[in-house]
Amino acid sequence: HQSVYNFEQSPWSTRLTALHSSLQEFNFHGQRFDLVVSNPPWFSNSLRNPGLSRATARHDDTLPLETLLKQADKLVNETGSIVVILPVSDSQKCVKLAERFGFYCNSSVVIIPKPGAEPKRVLLAFNRTEKQAVVQELVLETQNRGEYTPDFAALVRDFYLKL
Repeated sequence: HQSVYNFEQSPWSTRLTALHSSLQEFNFHGQRFDLVVSNPPWFSNSLRNPGLSRATARHDDTLPLETLLKQADKLVNETGSIVVILPVSDSQKCVKLAERFGFYCNSSVVIIPKPGAEPKRVLLAFNRTEKQAVVQELVLETQNRGEYTPDFAALVRDFYLKL
């Protein structure tokens, strides 16, 4: 798997482990974590991709948002966080649902593809402390396709080979 190879090449290779498991079947033996990061499938009740792997990755019938948050409640320690990336249209639904499991949104980053474009995605960070969320915007590219903004480049420079 690509993740195993990436972990092995990482400067943090001794601290990383790749496990191939669904979240529902993940046996964590009661261990709690500081951080859970997820790019969950987000399409609900929409036209499915004919390819099984693409449909599974994109449609939430295999991992509904409620299941993700329920499992995160078991996995995240009292001071830990969960971070998800979702379509902007699903952000308020996620914030309300997370509160049912004792998670509060403390940070939101709205992702904008290029200046003047509509936001497509949002990064939401939750923890168990209720406070006013810090809301930011991040524009990925300049008006020139493939040319990253200085803010985005600074954020990902250490992780992109060709930047």
